[in-house]
Amino acid sequence: MEVQIFANEIKNMTIKLQEIEKVLKKPLKEWSESDKLQYVNHEKLRVEKNNLINVITLLLEQPQPMSDTGSEIVNKNTNLSLKPKEIFDASIFEGLPDTGCIDRSAKVDLLIRTVQQTGPVLISAPKFSGKTALCQLVYNELKRRNFPFYAISFNEFVNSATNEKDKFHDLKEFFKSKGIDFDHIIRSTCILLTDETQNVFGIEKFWLALKATPNSRHRVGLISFSAYDAPRVLGTVKAPICFQVKLGITFLHFDQEEERQVYGIFREMYPNLYSVELFTLLHDITQGHPGLFHRSLLEICLNFYKDGIRTANDVYRNIISGRLNKPLRGLRCFIPIHDLQPKCDKDDTPAITHQQLQSSFEKLLYERWLPSNDPGFAYLCYQGVVAKVNADGGQMSCKLIEDYYRFEYCCVYLAPTKDVVLESGSPELVLAIIANLNNTKLFGSHSVGVDGLKLESAYQTAIMFSLYQLMKPTRTIVINVGQAYHAGFLDIYVNNNLNFGFELLRNGERLNKHLERFDKQSGKYSKIPLKYYAVLDFYDNDQPTKSDDVIIDRHYFKVIFGPEFKYAKVKSVHGEATVDLK
Repeated sequence: MEVQIFANEIKNMTIKLQEIEKVLKKPLKEWSESDKLQYVNHEKLRVEKNNLINVITLLLEQPQPMSDTGSEIVNKNTNLSLKPKEIFDASIFEGLPDTGCIDRSAKVDLLIRTVQQTGPVLISAPKFSGKTALCQLVYNELKRRNFPFYAISFNEFVNSATNEKDKFHDLKEFFKSKGIDFDHIIRSTCILLTDETQNVFGIEKFWLALKATPNSRHRVGLISFSAYDAPRVLGTVKAPICFQVKLGITFLHFDQEEERQVYGIFREMYPNLYSVELFTLLHDITQGHPGLFHRSLLEICLNFYKDGIRTANDVYRNIISGRLNKPLRGLRCFIPIHDLQPKCDKDDTPAITHQQLQSSFEKLLYERWLPSNDPGFAYLCYQGVVAKVNADGGQMSCKLIEDYYRFEYCCVYLAPTKDVVLESGSPELVLAIIANLNNTKLFGSHSVGVDGLKLESAYQTAIMFSLYQLMKPTRTIVINVGQAYHAGFLDIYVNNNLNFGFELLRNGERLNKHLERFDKQSGKYSKIPLKYYAVLDFYDNDQPTKSDDVIIDRHYFKVIFGPEFKYAKVKSVHGEATVDLK
């Protein structure tokens, strides 16, 4: 009787799960009134689905008194593939699309065709880049095609064995614990789909067993998702050479059509949040990064809405003022610099030293470029921090990642200036910012070359770092806004009720145009809340220009640097001052 009750409980739960999956496949507008009352929306329904799967899994894993009849009933119910789906539950907690959101069919089909026609495929990328979600979609498609395959995640695999034989034995036992006979796999012609594969890279016998001999009648096709693929990076092990095709983080990125599909799902819940301008903005700041794109929309729909930010225009304005940066930072969307820093055994040589890592970030932030011969280039590309542009080097992989590491750099490497905290907009604030600039970093970045964008980036970064040391830690400072959020938005913006803006230019270029942008009625910056703003016009090496004596606005400051940036003359309608740089 006890066995029958247990079996019926499992059966009822699986029926409920099937009902939930049917509702999940329907657009919100096709939901019945009872569905809406019971489930509210797709996001809450997915949470309920995962909770139900977890409960069923726990029940199945608990020892139960089994008669033959009871065992048959339970085994019959476990054929509903509850256990294989367990390996993909992490995708919902990462904030990535769960099954049924978007199919990504082109990428899924490409992976299946590649493994059939070319050979084993490895997809490797940093955390929170959509690996598990795409792995789940491949799983669903293989199942739909009735293709012979096995799926396993090595997320829970822990190996303490010291020799190859025992390591391989422990891994085969792990397969067995998931209901898979590894010896049967290697005697079959099938596809083996694996997630978190980096956890078994070092087990040589495992990879040798999967490698087909020329005379073998069987062939195991591998599609593996991994968080690592680099030789001896922070003590990790190089991916096995058996993978004939290796794909990186850019393969996982959404194209614009996939972004539209994801955006459409959230639009069903909150139709007022849609605008072409907002969609374009989200694309620009995430560059198709699946985790950041999806998590940004989730943050907008869940927390912006709670705070009364309920129209596309309001959402747009809050994003450009940095509203997304802090919540995404708190949701492990990025790798903190402390986790990037070398950790290795005494006998290991780190791939990059602490000093080299700091130097690489300085180049990225001051120059917006990292040359390929930099010691940190390969490592930061591997971690997804840098995207390779060409053979000469690369840049930050997307706007949100750039914003994050600029702030992280401040927190890790810069100490606040304790004796000066300026919280009101004034000429004194401008003088304090200039005096707090690092002349060594500015001089170093300017000696690289005369590229205008690099020089402007160096000034932006230097001003932001100076502001960070002068302001309270609670202030949000956004930089490079004009570069990433379309023409028409400020170079530097200080938020959290201060609403300070800073526009930067060099050698008086288009000065009148820059000032016109602040016109409250028709200016490009009229939508941005501003309590104080300053236009900073930079001149190098004490070189006067034909407009050197022209001071045309109370918000305008001419900043003329001396040799090697050791001092600066600051001219404005408020007077003239010479300040030494630190």
